[in-house]
Amino acid sequence: MERRSYPAASTLLSFALAAVGELRKIAQAVAGTPGASGEPGEQEPFLTTLGPLLSDVETRLKALGQAGCPRGSDAEKRWPDALKPPPRSTPFKRDTYSVLDRLINGVQQTAKTNIRRLAKSTHSRAPTERAKFQSSFKAFANAERNPRGPPLSDLVMISTKPTGYDNYTACLRLLHSTLCRCSARAERCGGSFMANVALTRVQRLEEAQDDVPFDFFFLHRHPDSEGDMWKEVRIQVFLQGDESRSPRVRWLSSRKISPDEFCGLIRRRERGRLVLSAASDGLVYERAELNLEQLKRLFLLKASSVSLATVLEKRKLHGDVQLKLLLSYLLAKAVWQFYDSDWMASNWSKDRIHFMRERLNGSSKPHEVITLIHKPYFATELSPSSTRSSRVSQSECSTEEDVMQRFPSATHFHPKILALGIMLLEIELGEGIELHQLEESLDDEPIENDDHFTAGKIILSPMWEKRNVYQAVKEMIEICLKPDTGKFGIEEGPARDNLYTYVVAPLGRLFRQAWSRDRDPESFSPEPVSFKATDFPPDNTKPFYLDPRATDDLSPAQTPALEPTTRSSSVSSMLPTNPYPRQGPLSAEMEKPSPEKGELLGDEDGENTIEDRRRNTNKWFVNFQTLLVKHRLLGRGREERLKVAILDSGIDMQHPDFTDEDRDRIKERATFIGGDADVDTAGHGTHVAAIILRLTKNVDLYIGKITNTSSVSQREEIVEALKCARTQWGVHVITLSFGFDTVRSPDTMGDEIRQCLHEGIMVFASASNDGGEGSRTYPAKYPGVICAHSTTWRGSKAERNPGLEEGRNFSFVGEHVRPIWPAKNPVDDNRMKYKSGTSYAAPVAVSMAAFMIGYIQKKMPDYSWVIKPWSPVGISRIFGMMAVEIDGYDWVSPTRYLKYTKEGKIIGDLQQYLGEGVDLTDWP
Repeated sequence: MERRSYPAASTLLSFALAAVGELRKIAQAVAGTPGASGEPGEQEPFLTTLGPLLSDVETRLKALGQAGCPRGSDAEKRWPDALKPPPRSTPFKRDTYSVLDRLINGVQQTAKTNIRRLAKSTHSRAPTERAKFQSSFKAFANAERNPRGPPLSDLVMISTKPTGYDNYTACLRLLHSTLCRCSARAERCGGSFMANVALTRVQRLEEAQDDVPFDFFFLHRHPDSEGDMWKEVRIQVFLQGDESRSPRVRWLSSRKISPDEFCGLIRRRERGRLVLSAASDGLVYERAELNLEQLKRLFLLKASSVSLATVLEKRKLHGDVQLKLLLSYLLAKAVWQFYDSDWMASNWSKDRIHFMRERLNGSSKPHEVITLIHKPYFATELSPSSTRSSRVSQSECSTEEDVMQRFPSATHFHPKILALGIMLLEIELGEGIELHQLEESLDDEPIENDDHFTAGKIILSPMWEKRNVYQAVKEMIEICLKPDTGKFGIEEGPARDNLYTYVVAPLGRLFRQAWSRDRDPESFSPEPVSFKATDFPPDNTKPFYLDPRATDDLSPAQTPALEPTTRSSSVSSMLPTNPYPRQGPLSAEMEKPSPEKGELLGDEDGENTIEDRRRNTNKWFVNFQTLLVKHRLLGRGREERLKVAILDSGIDMQHPDFTDEDRDRIKERATFIGGDADVDTAGHGTHVAAIILRLTKNVDLYIGKITNTSSVSQREEIVEALKCARTQWGVHVITLSFGFDTVRSPDTMGDEIRQCLHEGIMVFASASNDGGEGSRTYPAKYPGVICAHSTTWRGSKAERNPGLEEGRNFSFVGEHVRPIWPAKNPVDDNRMKYKSGTSYAAPVAVSMAAFMIGYIQKKMPDYSWVIKPWSPVGISRIFGMMAVEIDGYDWVSPTRYLKYTKEGKIIGDLQQYLGEGVDLTDWP
């Protein structure tokens, strides 16, 4: 990736500006890795403030560059310690600051490592060192800067709106109606038709100054399609006269294309841009082009776009003041431009603002994916039904939806401005407001205006009052949310004009003053936001029916939900909602059956192929992940985190499918057989770890390597690893996905496991894969160990399970599990592999235990337990409480249990099995 160029660092001021700019980017990258400081949203006093602080220092340095900063001045005396100027008699030399000089020249690893080490240090002096590191930066940044930036009143200019935008609105209306007519054909043939509409201005060609160009990425899913692929399209709408003369022109019939032809062009699998013209009577084909502009941007046309919800959830805006302000301006301008058009029929939210996935041309990192935050799109479905719905008479309104249309919420006069205010607030916070919702907002019956309530609660909080925000931006957000009818009025027409006056234009002026030196913000090109390809689910699964509320938004290109959800942000902190329901293997919630509908009892839910079974297991995994967000089991507090030891074949820390967050949650690695714990030639331990990382957020991992192969033979090393996990790592859980047919005498492994259980450590082990003719193996056979049998996603037993034994026979999903699996050549084949067996049911069982322990900590934090839920006896009783018998096994599934059991019943059962009502004699 190319480095941003700075002015020649020949003076102390220019050198400091370059160094601070590089430090800011590193701080943002480190803070953007949630695991580096805890889970997303955790208020860490160092990492979460360092990026914004350095941004403030950068702004201050730029201001000094314009005003001048003579040697010996008060400003220079306040400079940060890391950039202390030399004595007045000594000339400035770059080599005096060797580390910073290397940083400016692109050697970033040392600085990144030092910042990570300082952030994660648990040494007694670490808090003092962190405070010292920031104190001089704070003193410099806060000098002569309170409050931050000009007030809104200094940026407001009462003037007429820009000319030409009434015609722009007319073009948008015509374009929407024309495309909806084309989409009608897609509906009739059983397909779906959706678009990502570019929200930034498109440069007109010199020979087409009478046209208004719009850029799109279209997706037409058709029953006959082999696969889904975005099609880049530019549509030129003829611009003519004032608003009273709508854009209208008649084209030669030979050039006009029919809806069928348009659908065919969109489905054509080729790169490049399709150029069309639009008029009131249809679309006209102009040309297909593949020019230098397209070759510079390598769009991933078979992958989904990335929602703003995901950008926020991945903390990609955290601390980047420049990018926040630019995106705020672009979205505010887009809402103003689209305000009176049919494109605003759907709610605008962070889930509908998208960015195309791209590769950086010439990048040496083949797995790096970028998005251009300054190139946002609006994701929508085009449907003729949207235009018909507006013409329904009041007498026809009978459904609940019709009632809501006739009697909309009165908590805000202008819902479009409210939606913008919420997005601006989330951008400023760098996170979704659902993280601030009340507990009652997370149940299955959403509160319709809960986003408005939550946003209002935030701007009235002490946190918002103290937050170091541009005061003009703070004022804009507040007038959008309150609402300020004195500025916007009550009628929609004046409200749109006033939106430009009090929000759009001031944001543009503020950005010019702070960053672009009077250049148009839309011509400003910040650095792209980088993702790893492994942050996203694979894109190779054929589509199937999905619940429109499905929430994971990084998938293959997919179909948007027909109706926006009323509480779109309720689960986006982990699995951001998307207007597109999931089409990939990590994509869908199970469709809830209607009590009014029957079903044919023939096929196993259409599981005729191995692909069907894999797909349904992935659906189960996503439903499990959704529970973590719904119940806020994100492990942000250190007291909420569980330490889990995995004794297996090691872990491949460099596997390309691991994210930085994954690596930061792996706290310790040790080998007990020699060699390197970070090398996993068998792949088994990596697979087990990946399952737990995927299904939990409140777990840290401790890796003990006890084998180099797919078999385990060195029991003494296992004993040593167990003792290390118990005495040195202080873990709460140990998982053992291996087994021995017999015990030795003396049974040192059994003795150490019994000691772990005695000290309250929960031990999980896989049953065996010997089938009905076999029996449980050791250590699963030891009393007190949770023995994990394997099932399909629906609880059906695996053929390789051992026979049933007395007492509990717990079973967990372990068939067709696809987390991460090492490839022989990650560059050529980095796909995950599906694996089955009790080895993979054990880490799923660990994840379920982590979920239930987190659930209990949230729901019953102060309860006095007779049997602790996080003890071997406690977790076994919890599983017994949750289990349902299928095929003779006690199947445990939180998704099923919480679906059919009310919270009051769960709490009552917990009290009965573990609390005051417990019968201590009733323990198997």
